[in-house]
This record gives sequence, structure tokens and C-alpha cells, in this order.
Amino acid sequence: MCNKVDSSSTECQTIVSNCIFTENQAWMDNNTDYGGGGMLNIGSLQTGELSPVVESCTFERNWSRIQGGGMHNYDAYPTVTNCVFNANEAGAKRGGGMSNYNSGPEVTNCIFNANWALEQGGGIYHETSGGTIKNSTFYGNGRRTDTPAGPPPPGPWWLTLTRLAGAIFIFDGRGCTITNVIFDSNAAWEATGAVEDQTPDSVQVRTTLDSCLFHGNVIRTWTGSEWNEVPEDNYAPHALKTGLLFDSDPLFVNASDGDFHLRYDSPCIDAGYSFRHGNISGYWPMPATDFEGDKRIIDGDGDGVHAVDIGADEYKPE
Repeated sequence: MCNKVDSSSTECQTIVSNCIFTENQAWMDNNTDYGGGGMLNIGSLQTGELSPVVESCTFERNWSRIQGGGMHNYDAYPTVTNCVFNANEAGAKRGGGMSNYNSGPEVTNCIFNANWALEQGGGIYHETSGGTIKNSTFYGNGRRTDTPAGPPPPGPWWLTLTRLAGAIFIFDGRGCTITNVIFDSNAAWEATGAVEDQTPDSVQVRTTLDSCLFHGNVIRTWTGSEWNEVPEDNYAPHALKTGLLFDSDPLFVNASDGDFHLRYDSPCIDAGYSFRHGNISGYWPMPATDFEGDKRIIDGDGDGVHAVDIGADEYKPE
């Protein structure tokens, strides 16, 4: 859909809403610029059009030969809200769920689950300045759906796991902001189960991690007789970090069945953007609602203090 900005404008804004992208494939002849099994956004700012809006969509089991199994953004700044990226794959390189090159997407209230890339970033590969990821959940990325429980299959067994960063790989994230995000049960086989930041040390503007939770992220290797999972609650080593939680089970209602609502006793409830939780950054501008439309900042634990919950869901007491 192309919506006019106003009645006199010649500019259009692409809005994709309530769509399902499933089992699509992107084959390209090793062109590192393009990709996107489910969707490719390219040159939206250079062509004079307004940045696209993608809302309440599902990207599931899409595949790209090079990058961006679910979505690839190239010179584009889309707004991606209330979307689910599930079991997408990048077969040769990076960004199983999403890849960003020279792009600064705004990702809000999204779930990245069981996405895989061969090289970097099972959930997201980010090679750009700027961009935001907030109120979102990364669960079980970096593992292909056929990752073996027993001995590895014949051939290169590591192909069942992402090599670097099960959830997010940041090549150059100057100005990238990751806030109120849960990283749970993501895996890689060489380094960093959750988030790897390789922004150059010379860059003054750092990636920012604020009010995020890390739990159960691992490096998974085969010892010759058994799988060995080394806890790797790693997080962007070069980033600015405030208000992070570690070794805390987010206590989803039923993550194995895709239910990422918070249980009543979740440590994520009222755990973000509150001085009493050690985060001195105060409140950043946040969406008014969570991934399903519930009011975003409420007193979830009933202690009289309103604070935002970590992750895509805002717990609503009965």
C-alpha cells in the first residue's frame, strides 16, 4: 500500500500491515548488497520516498542465500513494529531474521525466535550507524531447527549453529540503541551466544545497551563424545551498558510453544528504567503500549512504583 503524505503531496509511504511472509527464498549470485528472503527494503531515502512501515507482520521460514532470511535493509530506514521473525535462515552469511547495511531501522515490540545464519547474527546482523531495537525478545536464535541432541551429523556439524552471535552481531553500531530487550537461550559455536559488538575502538559514539536481560545464552561445541554448552551471557563488549540483568530466567509463560508473555513472578517486571534497579539513565521515550497493545508502563509488581518491564511484554496484573 502506498499512502500519500497529504492531499497535495506527490510522495508516498509504503505501509505493510498484518501480512504473513512464509517459505519465500532469495537467490542471488553472491551479491553482498542484497538479500531478503521475506522482504527487501532498498534505497527508500535515496529515491525520495518516505521510509516504509512494517507492522503486525509475521516472517516465518524464509530463506536467503546470502543475508537477511526474513528481511534485508539496504540504504533504508523502515519502522518495524509488532512483528514476529520465526525460523528464518541466511544460508551463506549473516542475519537470519534481519540484516541491515547502511540502514537504521527502528525495531519495536518484535519477537525473534529460532532464526539462524551461517556466519554472523542468527537474529540480526547490523552493519550501519544508528538504528534502535526496543521492547523486543530474542529467544533460541543461532540454532537451526534440526540442531542435533545427539552426535553431530556427518560433515561440518557447526552448520547447525551460527558461528558468531546467536542473537545480534553488530559490525559497526555507532549510535545503535538496544533497550528493554530479553536475550534468552541463544547460541553460537565459536563466540558470543547473545550479542557481539565489533564497532571500532576509535569510534566515539558507542552502541548503547540499556535495561536488557541476558539468560541461558551459550557457546555450544562438540567434544568428541558429547555436546558441551558453555554459559556465554556475553553482551556487546564495546557498548555503553546500564541497568542490565544477568543469570535471571525471564520466566515466560511457555516459550517452547511461542508464548513470550511474562509470568507473574518474572524478574523482568518493573525491572527497567528505574533508579532503584541501578539504572541512572532515567526514562527514555518509550512506546505507549507493548507488543499486543497493553499500556506500556504500569506498576506490575504492586509496590507503588511505576516502571517499564524488560522485553516485548508489559505484565498486566489480573
